[in-house]
Amino acid sequence: MEFEFEVVGIVTGISKKSGKAYTMLHLLGDFSASNSQVQLGRQCLTQYVEGSVPQDVVVGCSIAFDYAIGFGGRPTIVGVHAV
Repeated sequence: MEFEFEVVGIVTGISKKSGKAYTMLHLLGDFSASNSQVQLGRQCLTQYVEGSVPQDVVVGCSIAFDYAIGFGGRPTIVGVHAV
């Protein structure tokens, strides 16, 4: 199952500590159906992405993330693409 998010803000920069480029995506998305609480509206979140994102990822577009197995078997983001 692929979760889609709407991009509402993009911040790019260079890490002072590592000197590497990064992107912070500010997103809106639907709540997960697995949560049993009352949910109204949409959730907002900020997602760190190492490096830059593709040029078609812009404010107002819908995106999805690509994942791989990371440290401790947890999913880690390895890419982002417009849908």
